[in-house]
Amino acid sequence: MLAFWVAGWLQDRAWRRKLSWHHIFANPLHVAVLVFGLLTVTATLFSIMPAISFWGSYYRKAGLLTLLCWIIFFLIVAQQIRNRRQLFRAVYTLLLSSAIVSTLGIVQHFFPQISGSVFNKPYEGRVFSTIGNPLFLSSFLAMVIPFNLAMIVYGWSRRRKEYQVKILVVLVVLLALQFWCLWLAQYSITILLYVISFIVFLIILGIVKGKKLLIGIGGTALVGLVIVAGMLLIPLLLYSSDTTITGSDQNMNSTPTTSEEIGLKTLGWRFQFWRSTIDLLRKSPEVPLSNDKLGSLRKLIGYGPETFIATFQQVFPEKLKDDYTYRSILVDRPHNDYLYLAATIGLLGLLSFLSILAVFFYLCVSCHGGCCAPVYGRYIF
Repeated sequence: MLAFWVAGWLQDRAWRRKLSWHHIFANPLHVAVLVFGLLTVTATLFSIMPAISFWGSYYRKAGLLTLLCWIIFFLIVAQQIRNRRQLFRAVYTLLLSSAIVSTLGIVQHFFPQISGSVFNKPYEGRVFSTIGNPLFLSSFLAMVIPFNLAMIVYGWSRRRKEYQVKILVVLVVLLALQFWCLWLAQYSITILLYVISFIVFLIILGIVKGKKLLIGIGGTALVGLVIVAGMLLIPLLLYSSDTTITGSDQNMNSTPTTSEEIGLKTLGWRFQFWRSTIDLLRKSPEVPLSNDKLGSLRKLIGYGPETFIATFQQVFPEKLKDDYTYRSILVDRPHNDYLYLAATIGLLGLLSFLSILAVFFYLCVSCHGGCCAPVYGRYIF
């Protein structure tokens, strides 16, 4: 994409005049993304494993190079989308891909025998479709569903046109497929985590349209989720020092609430990962053989992308050592992306990532009343 973009820039003088750094820096979302990229570059330069931080590990491939590709992709799309028709084509392409993914996930559930031959992976009770992991599939669907809802709201306002009614019917059917596949990809109560985007969409829509009812429904649902999460997670957090992680240990039932009882088999050891990662952020220990002399600066700039697998060994939970040594598994993620960013690119990097989210939501809310309709693509993207 960058090669085509450069070729177009060289050949088209009119297009060249339209492009300028002013257009990039005039948009706060672009600035937030560039700052995030700059801080990641800094973390890579001072990484305890520079090569891994740049190229990414074999398993995750989430190093600086991958991030730079995403930033370039983002900026090119931001420059290319200049009207609503382009934006709608992009959204419809995204929805079409989600239709394929959702349909294959549902087929996978009813015909699990095809998983080995078609998907090259055995079916284990939770669909993974073409993405290969139920959690990744759920995240993708959770991000796509608000786009579908936005198109439904847009189409409903133009339902008097016959073709819009047909589009609305298709979108509603797609919404049912998306939620169906999302449900099949989850277990127990974790489905609640993936309806947060749906609730946030309702709240933003209520703010944009000035509908107090939508704001109230969304706010009530969000408070309800917080209460449910607190009732389930706080006991686990308070008693995690007494609970064990492996299902074979007899002390599993020694506390009022355990992760097994609420159907979250892995939540106990995830809590251990989170607490140990927080210890890593507080102590900033020196990693053996790294000759690291930055000390407390690691809190701000991190140890470098993809270095968690090395730094986490310094704070590995005692309760997990026997189990993980037996299975010979190294932990390369704390299963919490915010903690991962803080540990790898520092607190400054985490704040810059949060600023991207904050700026995006601010633009969504402040973009009501048609103020940015003519340049919606450039304004938001």
